Amino acid sequence: MIGQVATPASDAASRWLGSPAEHPDAPACHNRSDRALTASTRHSSLRIFFAAHAALSVERNGTSVWVWYDTAPWWVRWLITSAFAILGLLFFCWAVLEPGHHWWTLWPTWMVGAALSIFGLLIAAPMTLLAQPVVNSFSATLAGLTSAQRTAVARALRREPVPTDPAVLAAAVRAGDLSDAYRRLVSPTRRRLTWLLIALFGVVLPALEFTLDQPRIAVMYLGVGVLLAATAVRSEWARRRSGPRLVRLRAAAAAEPQVAQVVAQAVPPGQPTARQRWLGIGLIFVVTTAAATACVFVAAVTNQDCRIVRDVGLHVSAHRDLLNPRLIGTDGPDLSEYRAWSDELRRHADRARVPGVNRSLQQIADLSTEVVVSVEQARAASDDDKGSRTMHYLDVVQRLIDAENQLIAACTRS
Repeated sequence: MIGQVATPASDAASRWLGSPAEHPDAPACHNRSDRALTASTRHSSLRIFFAAHAALSVERNGTSVWVWYDTAPWWVRWLITSAFAILGLLFFCWAVLEPGHHWWTLWPTWMVGAALSIFGLLIAAPMTLLAQPVVNSFSATLAGLTSAQRTAVARALRREPVPTDPAVLAAAVRAGDLSDAYRRLVSPTRRRLTWLLIALFGVVLPALEFTLDQPRIAVMYLGVGVLLAATAVRSEWARRRSGPRLVRLRAAAAAEPQVAQVVAQAVPPGQPTARQRWLGIGLIFVVTTAAATACVFVAAVTNQDCRIVRDVGLHVSAHRDLLNPRLIGTDGPDLSEYRAWSDELRRHADRARVPGVNRSLQQIADLSTEVVVSVEQARAASDDDKGSRTMHYLDVVQRLIDAENQLIAACTRS
């Protein structure tokens, strides 16, 4: 059983990363990552991702969730990451886009949901790729264990008694040593940068946005700052709590020669190679740029359609006499004017490309056609029937005006 735990460790890491001999510049890559992170502070999305992701991806002593996560299939971790990416995007839309740009509400819900899902799946792919070396390293410490034994490893790293199962004890020590190895890779510069980001997002930016009367953006920055602070505090708390515990586990492992032999085969802390790191960053940049381009396109199309909506409002206002119930008699405007007015509204509706705008404009055009029919029927009706025809005309006109006002209000918020 112990032999099963010992052998897959370096193999699992080398399958994805290669051996340490193949990557002698691993520490240098880590330092370059720090410098790249510092240089990218103007890009808040990448800055948030790397600061939070680096802290979350290496802390494995807190709960048994990491056992399940690190042994789950890649596609499960991909879907989990995409779900968090979608939630983050929704939070961003709520804070930044929604207050002053309601154009996205003019599109069908299913289309917006599909776009968000596609974005989440695409942006999660490089994130999952960048986290894969860490997952490989920790899953290597659990290789050969049953589900119950893996759960026992997580418990042993918390507060359970020292495990009597040699395989569990060896895996617990190796997992704890691996966590320590990852913590040692975090340079003082990176720790200071993390607290700088916490101060920036938790204090400076929220105060600035509250001053500028942008409460939603302030809440977004504050939420990011709280997340980073909670991650940093939790990591330090876990380090202090697990230290004495890991000392006892190591002492117990050293007392058993077989376990000590397995523990001596430490799992190296896997990291993305420079090529994988830049590939992941490039994919994130491409997906983010594509999403931004799509938003710009959608906004441009929506703004163009909203100009059509304003033209419709001006056209209706310029022909208010056609909506006057006192003028639907034969002494009012000629029927050709009603028909020309309705045809112009139909042409405006046919130009719209946004589904929500096109649907509303088609409804207005249909109502204008119904207005023409009502006028024709009112003029052909008998004196006894003219009252009911006028009431029907007023009902159609009111529905047309209501639909126009609702659409103009939606575009006014854009």
